[in-house]
Amino acid sequence: MEKYLLDKWTETEKELMRERGLWGPPVGSELDKWMLDMTEGPCRMRKKMMKNDMFYIHYPFRPEISDTIVSSCAHILTPGVFTNMSFWWMQK
Repeated sequence: MEKYLLDKWTETEKELMRERGLWGPPVGSELDKWMLDMTEGPCRMRKKMMKNDMFYIHYPFRPEISDTIVSSCAHILTPGVFTNMSFWWMQK
């Protein structure tokens, strides 16, 4: 019985403290990444965004690339690895 109550309380607390929850932070983190849910709605449309918890595992920060950009592989890298100066440099 105690384990059941502990699990239920943990679940309830998580729902209350999550982003956009009743007691959650008013603004989400800039580090949160989102992706389209693979569930399709009418007319084969994907209408739901879900948090991508695996983003930083799939696209780790690579400091050797953030300072020097190789233009031949710039289309492969995600925008998160570039510094602001590098981003503006690529736009020119």
